[in-house]
Amino acid sequence: EEVAWNELAGRLSWWLHDRRRGVPGSLGQPATARREERLLEVALRVTEHAAMAGEGLDGVSVAASRSGDLEGVAEMVAAVGRPIRSRIRGRPPLDDPADVIVWDVASITAADLTWVALLSAHRPSRAVILLDSFPRADTTRAALDAGAAAVLSRPVSIESLSGTLLGITEAVCG
Repeated sequence: EEVAWNELAGRLSWWLHDRRRGVPGSLGQPATARREERLLEVALRVTEHAAMAGEGLDGVSVAASRSGDLEGVAEMVAAVGRPIRSRIRGRPPLDDPADVIVWDVASITAADLTWVALLSAHRPSRAVILLDSFPRADTTRAALDAGAAAVLSRPVSIESLSGTLLGITEAVCG
């Protein structure tokens, strides 16, 4: 299966989670399985896990500059079982109370990096996940250096987002 470099950590987290639960997940499908079959398998596993996924985090805030993007990301976060704390059109506020912010920036800019640094400095325990249309190594490194927990491509796969949130939950809650 082809996996983008920026999705590897999230997907690997999800695959290892499947392995610990003793389920084959999407990697357990035959090599001849179509992409649609793999997506359905992942959706089934994520849905099964969603009932207990929200434990340990005080909700997720979702931010995006466009309403359609905001609703799409919020629906995906809800589908992976994370409670939505707030939906923000534009930049997330510094005093946002959520433990995790998923921010669809479309394309990472210098202003976004500055805001991520401010978000991280204001509350260091908060994880900020950026969604970028075409993550490049230099902008991803700059975002991580600014304090982002992860940079994922958009459209984000449910497996990558779920695995990234799972990894953050395990890091925060032990």
